[in-house]
Amino acid sequence: MIDLMLADIPIETNKDGERSMVELLGCVEKTVRNRRNRAFAKIRRALDLEVDNGE
Repeated sequence: MIDLMLADIPIETNKDGERSMVELLGCVEKTVRNRRNRAFAKIRRALDLEVDNGE
């Protein structure tokens, strides 16, 4: 998921020939957005743990 975002692949697109996360992952837009949100939440928690342990 994060690697697709870093590659500037859009969640959905109307442009012919442009790949989208929906197409690549084979799921609906809402699922892609939910996965993105969960991935960001995990990253935030991991960074929070690092900050807490580093002090």
